[in-house]
Amino acid sequence: MKRKNFFVTLMMGAALIAGLASCNKDSDHAGGVDDGATGAVKITLGFDKAPGTYATQSTAKPGTTWASNIHSLAIFFVDGGVIKNAQSIALPTTQEVSGLDEVTRTINNVPAGTYTVYVFANWDQGDNANGKNWSMATAKGRNIADLYMDALENTTTYTAYKHQTSEANSAGYNEAPEVFVAFKENVKIEADKTTGEGAGELYTLTRIVSLVRVRIDQSVDNNLNLNDKITFQDGNASLRIRRIRTGINLLYTDATLTTTTRRAQANAQDNVFFALGAFNEAQTATGYSADTVLTDNFTSWKDVILIPAGHATTSAEKLDVVVTGIVKTGETYVPAGYPKQEPNPNYDPNGPKDNTNPEYITIESAPEGSQIAWAGAVTAVLTANNILELNLTLKSTGTWVDPTEPDKPLPQPEEYGNLEIKVDLAPWGSIASVDMEL
Repeated sequence: MKRKNFFVTLMMGAALIAGLASCNKDSDHAGGVDDGATGAVKITLGFDKAPGTYATQSTAKPGTTWASNIHSLAIFFVDGGVIKNAQSIALPTTQEVSGLDEVTRTINNVPAGTYTVYVFANWDQGDNANGKNWSMATAKGRNIADLYMDALENTTTYTAYKHQTSEANSAGYNEAPEVFVAFKENVKIEADKTTGEGAGELYTLTRIVSLVRVRIDQSVDNNLNLNDKITFQDGNASLRIRRIRTGINLLYTDATLTTTTRRAQANAQDNVFFALGAFNEAQTATGYSADTVLTDNFTSWKDVILIPAGHATTSAEKLDVVVTGIVKTGETYVPAGYPKQEPNPNYDPNGPKDNTNPEYITIESAPEGSQIAWAGAVTAVLTANNILELNLTLKSTGTWVDPTEPDKPLPQPEEYGNLEIKVDLAPWGSIASVDMEL
């Protein structure tokens, strides 16, 4: 059998976040494998430019390095949508590269033919249980559109914190895998030759995931809402983002979001990103650029990687964010709707009918350690390799949440309608007045 060589240069893009999140891999078998002469391809790998940002308030961005962000590399040779050859690529050593240096690899034993070539990183992250792992051996012969990188379900902290009624059917998920992809079309592999001999053709690895930055300002109207009695620097504080997408394939583009991503749960709102733990209060974190995250009166922040999702106008597809803080030690907090009457858990229907055995009691406030939450709709779309900054100013009083009590559910954002208008200028006309009493 004749053999060929393939020479590739890989380059990598600046990170949305340092560190990797877990994922599952899943696919369906779709086709066979060609036999025949083989060659090789030489490739050079490198990073794409720094991710963009939607907001100008914060400037710090997580860094990207081979050592911190890349845990595995692989290459697919695809013909007619079917993976004809799949190989892992050796990671660069610290002696080979530093920072965003390019690295060159030769891929041997590639069947002769013309392919679309995909190079991607972090394909093997996460739980490989339940037959969901797809390795290089099992990827060959499958349809590339059926190979998804899936966020791992959060079966520990979310299970303990999900609300028994308002989240009864929901599933919680960890951050998305930090997937990088590069591809080139019409790559010709010839028998007994090395395509890209010499420097190797450059493949620029770019994230196909997004980063969401949540910043919290709780300084407004504290004399009325008492929000200064809430802390987000507590281990029981949490962040939820609902209607996320839980899986993404290597064909993803921002234009094909709805067809190259998927949700594990049929009801969009039942797909919930959940992170338990204190929000950051320092300006930056390890691995970030030497800039600022917190400006003005923002005092808490958290960065998370998610698969692109959301919609600016369609309510059923809008992401919504829920932040939960904790009543500080030694404080009480009057939540929205309080004081109010609640059933007395110690009421004895056969007991005395006086104030020593009331059927209802007045709850004035939430005690220290209680969970207090705020929710809002996100009227923006998460796009690949970009940072979406959500600046949350807590003006209203928060909602008391207790996962075990049906009458203390998670808050829901308001429903929003949409109006499309055209604006033009007209000359002055008459003025009509309407008096209204509100």
